[in-house]
Amino acid sequence: SKGDKMYFTGFSPNETNGQEIWQAERNNSGSWSNLSLIGTPINTKYHNSIGGISEDEKTLYVNTVQSKKENKSPISFFKKTNDTWSGPEILNISGLGSPVGYFSFYMHPSERILILSMQADSTKQEDLYVCVKNESGWSAPKNLGLSVNSDGFENKMNRYVLVKSKQQISNIKERKAQKIEFE
Repeated sequence: SKGDKMYFTGFSPNETNGQEIWQAERNNSGSWSNLSLIGTPINTKYHNSIGGISEDEKTLYVNTVQSKKENKSPISFFKKTNDTWSGPEILNISGLGSPVGYFSFYMHPSERILILSMQADSTKQEDLYVCVKNESGWSAPKNLGLSVNSDGFENKMNRYVLVKSKQQISNIKERKAQKIEFE
């Protein structure tokens, strides 16, 4: 049932695969099981990180570095039937090919809102973008604009978008933060 399983991104114990997706389950007494790697087909020999899970916990959204190298969308998803994950399937979004640099995302559990942190071209820092799913599919990534983005690096976090921006000064100490909540 909901809340009895957690998934997160962490480093591989043998440090050869880089980031992997881990899992743990809550038992009847309320304590958590030992951590275990989620395994294949989700974890690969490349860096893997989790970007979201559906409300019914049957779809897992993953960022895999391999996709970037193949000039495909870096977002793939896996479907769970019984206790088996199938996939990957590429999440096709018009205007989202292979981002230039750093890329991360958060898929809302409703699977209708996608927040991206990406570098659209080599001349800019990472900005936040949003894609919305409608009857005809996903909208192209839309920059959230200057009220959210700055000339620094923006990133995402959970169902709240926490915007962290480093000011471009020689001694980086000043930080701004904004919170945008999506229902």
